[in-house]
Amino acid sequence: YVAGAECATSGALVSACSSTQCASGYYGTPVLSCTSDLGSFRLSGCSANQCTLPATLPSAYYARSGSCTSLTSLADCQPHVSCASAAQGTATLRCAHNGGVFQLSGCTAVNCTLNPSVVPVGYTVNPRLALLRCTGVVIRAMCATALSCASDYMGTPVLSCNASSGVFSVSGCSPMACSLPGSLSAPYQSAGGCGSAVSPVAPSGCGGLSCAAGDNGGPVGGGRAHAGVFRLRGCAVSTCRLPPAFPQIRRE
Repeated sequence: YVAGAECATSGALVSACSSTQCASGYYGTPVLSCTSDLGSFRLSGCSANQCTLPATLPSAYYARSGSCTSLTSLADCQPHVSCASAAQGTATLRCAHNGGVFQLSGCTAVNCTLNPSVVPVGYTVNPRLALLRCTGVVIRAMCATALSCASDYMGTPVLSCNASSGVFSVSGCSPMACSLPGSLSAPYQSAGGCGSAVSPVAPSGCGGLSCAAGDNGGPVGGGRAHAGVFRLRGCAVSTCRLPPAFPQIRRE
């Protein structure tokens, strides 16, 4: 409530306080009552404005899914709104008119860049696309198209902007999980521990694989598809040839 100075005078009449209004952020018609002589006015009739969030939030803001889609007071909606991960500041809401749309302020978008030299294992960067889409004013979704999951990894690369460092962090790709073929033949042998169709493992978890006796090389297991079968390479059958001439055996 906002009351005029005439209402602060001791002994003021209700009729003298006609200038009383609802404060900013509130709506209604103020009602004053005086129940005892020389007492304090009681005020009623004003309620907090209720608004909804915009159908599409500005990129610098984040709201929990389904929050404030119906008319909600500022006090009830404010805890559900914050600055997005690619922004900094403190989100502030304002509901100027009852039944309107919240006005948002306080968050500033941070422009992140991608450093191809520090992209983690499991991701591949296209240098040409990275130069075109991940420098200058960067649109996160466009920059993400410069990345793909590396061989033996699956998923979709996702970029998150770290407001404090201004550098994108990368996630979304994980090692493919596979098992050994049902029938393992030369030149490979397994001591177990390489997963099964029920419990596939990533290539790094297949430590019991080796080249069979008489074969050479070092086995390498790669994932073909999620919960698929390892493709094997690295071992080769040892080959020998006879000497040009057999040594003569001397008899005593």
